[in-house]
Amino acid sequence: MTRKAIETQKGRKSKAQKAAASTAPVPMGKPINRVPAEVAADSVAADKWAAITAAYREVGYVPTLGDAEALTRLCLLYSEAAAIRALVAKMTAIAVKAGAVDGDLMDLHKLLDSKRRLIVPLEDRLFLNPVARMRGLPTQKVDDTPGAVKKYNV
Repeated sequence: MTRKAIETQKGRKSKAQKAAASTAPVPMGKPINRVPAEVAADSVAADKWAAITAAYREVGYVPTLGDAEALTRLCLLYSEAAAIRALVAKMTAIAVKAGAVDGDLMDLHKLLDSKRRLIVPLEDRLFLNPVARMRGLPTQKVDDTPGAVKKYNV
C-alpha cells in the first residue's frame, strides 16, 4: 500500500488535523522519554541534554530514538570539551606564573579544537546550528503540481 499525501486523502482528516500535520515534524520512531545512563552520570552532559530537549520542546520538535545516539554523543563531547577548557585554564595560569609556554598546553589546545570539529557536524545533524536549520527545514509550502519548479523560500 502506498502512502498518499495528506492533501489527497479527502474526507479523512479535518482542516485542523491537516494544518497540524503540515506544520509538525513527522516522528521517526518512539520519542525519547529518558536520559541515557552515560549522560545522566555526567553533570555537564546532563545539563546540556536538559537544555537541548527544552529547546526542542519549545519549537515543537520531537527527538526520537534515531536522534538519541547523536544527542548523547553531542552532550558527552560538550562535557569533554568543558573538562579540557578547565585544564587549559589551570595550565595557562601555571605557565603565566612560570613565564613560559608549555608544549602540553599546545597539545591541549589541539585536543580542544578536535572536539570542536566533532561537535559542529552533530549540531548540524540535530538542527542546533542556525545555518543548518535555515538550509534543512523548508519554510514555505512547495507547489506540487506537475511541471512546477520546486524551490523553497528560505
